[in-house]
Amino acid sequence: MKLKILRLDFETFYDPATQYSLRSKKLNMSEFIRDKRFKAHGCSVGFEGEAIEWVSHKDLPSYFRKINWDNVALLCWNTHFDGLILQHHYGHVPAFYLDGMVMARVVLPRMYEVSLESVCKILGVKGKIQDILGKTAGIRDLSPELEAELAGYAIQDSQAMWDCYLRLEPSVPADELRLIDMTAVMFCVPVAKVNDKLVNTEITRLEIEQRKLFARVGKRHGIKSYDAVRKMLNSSAKLSAALISLGRKVPYKENDKGDLIPAFAKTDDGMKALLIDPDPDVGELMQARTEIKGEMELTRARRLQDPRNALPALPIGLHYGKPRTLRWSGANKMNPQNFHREGLLRRSIEAPNGYDLNVVDSSQIEDRMNCFLSGQDDVLEEYRSGGDPYKMMASAIYGVDVANITKAQRFVGKVARLQLGYQSGKEAFHTSLISGKLGPPIKIDREDSDDAHTMYRLANDMIVKFWWRLKKTIFQMQKPLCDEWLKVEDTDIIHFQKVGDVSEMQLPNGLSMYYPKMRTPQNFKGEPNRDTLYKSSPHGWSKIYEGKLCENINQALAKIVVANQILRVAERYRVVSTTHDEVWYLSPKREGLKALQFGLECFSESQDWYKDLPLGAEGGQAKNYQDAKSGDLTLEKLAS
Repeated sequence: MKLKILRLDFETFYDPATQYSLRSKKLNMSEFIRDKRFKAHGCSVGFEGEAIEWVSHKDLPSYFRKINWDNVALLCWNTHFDGLILQHHYGHVPAFYLDGMVMARVVLPRMYEVSLESVCKILGVKGKIQDILGKTAGIRDLSPELEAELAGYAIQDSQAMWDCYLRLEPSVPADELRLIDMTAVMFCVPVAKVNDKLVNTEITRLEIEQRKLFARVGKRHGIKSYDAVRKMLNSSAKLSAALISLGRKVPYKENDKGDLIPAFAKTDDGMKALLIDPDPDVGELMQARTEIKGEMELTRARRLQDPRNALPALPIGLHYGKPRTLRWSGANKMNPQNFHREGLLRRSIEAPNGYDLNVVDSSQIEDRMNCFLSGQDDVLEEYRSGGDPYKMMASAIYGVDVANITKAQRFVGKVARLQLGYQSGKEAFHTSLISGKLGPPIKIDREDSDDAHTMYRLANDMIVKFWWRLKKTIFQMQKPLCDEWLKVEDTDIIHFQKVGDVSEMQLPNGLSMYYPKMRTPQNFKGEPNRDTLYKSSPHGWSKIYEGKLCENINQALAKIVVANQILRVAERYRVVSTTHDEVWYLSPKREGLKALQFGLECFSESQDWYKDLPLGAEGGQAKNYQDAKSGDLTLEKLAS
């Protein structure tokens, strides 16, 4: 039966004066929706082929009860918001979720914003009515006149959304619509439970650790009070003075205005170097700075503790298609993708009673893909035969037989395989090893890590050659008549072309990655620079070079493979979430490991354009996410 599309847009009470607003830094979306102050003024609603009408708040329950939701595909602009309101406050779940904003995100180049107003302008659609929402701020009970204005605003929004949808829908493949629906279900119809005892324990631990860290920093710099330490860490000027007192120079960077400012962001190269400084006082000072600016794990823990998130179940918020490579990224100000592996937060997320939580990971998918595309057949064969490419890499680095590789040496081989395939430099590789970015910190001299870096490039000559092929591709992508294919043997994988001023990389799933306004600046000699620039957002430019393009390609293609695998799992089981290259899903306890076996089989099957790509999978089954994620079961182990 063909589903009927229902267009819907809730208009709700908000109060910026008390920070009860989606724009407040204090509230995430689920906290706003599940807050006791929540009230829907009403919504604009209408099935396709029918007029869109306004339904006032008092009439919403009876209106919704008349709808057969089993036959409905719900269309909203930011469906997470409207869908959770519909489920939490009115108890209704449609058969399918559509999201105009996400459709725009996966179809349009990144130089465009995907607000409804922006997309209307891009697509030539009549847009929003201006200056209405502000009139309703802080007003819980609207006058009839103000509600009438709001109704007109909401009806026009729904009509604009529908007009945008009709223009976007032909460019969105059916599987992408399924992924958009699945991602919305994770948030709008949550099932994961939160173990509040573990969360409370973790909050106490994190608060104690933070106070101890700040006390050590305060003692070193002669600051007695906890609040004074926080003020020092929050002030770039005072932090700079403290750093200079430890005998270190302050790293600087240019801001958007071209002014020099201290490079104290966690992602700044200068900050990264200070965090692993040999002097522990320097490292702790900068660690405290990142703690005060982020407090990410503690903030996540407190959000998990909040009943507006945890009860009755935890909405898993993910942005589908937001990264350039069209993967998932965190949303709802509580990204479970980044819960620390050593804490209790992962363990606090549990399956509901009567169910197991299964986690299956697509093993080394990016490295496998890189070898597949580049023709690095020796490593690919090692994967195909069930060997250990990490040991193989370590053997080349250390000149030791594979059978005698130690655990620490294998880890260096692992980091080399996972990081150096994208042309990472020697300094960045050394930093990853000693900082523990990809696992436990490794004590290794710079000279030894440089030797490992060199050995990787010698042992992976086809990957290195692939980079140089991509360097030529970058120049071809800037030509008006660009028409190139990335092939594996006789199979077409990616089509490069240029339409107008937008360079396009067409992917095998029917979507594209865009590099608008690509240009390669010249130096003072008139020679092209190493890096090419492209318009990466409405307000900024990014660099693209052969190693970065290699990463973009591999991550985009790996996402397609993993998404196909997840969709197969979703045909039988309820998907809870996805983290990077893995899926979490529920299965009835009575099925036991058969449910895990099914997921492993889905993640091990090669097909279509990647039929010759050897895939591998491992996973686990448990009550909570941490224990399931820690599992190392494979199809071979289950069979033995």
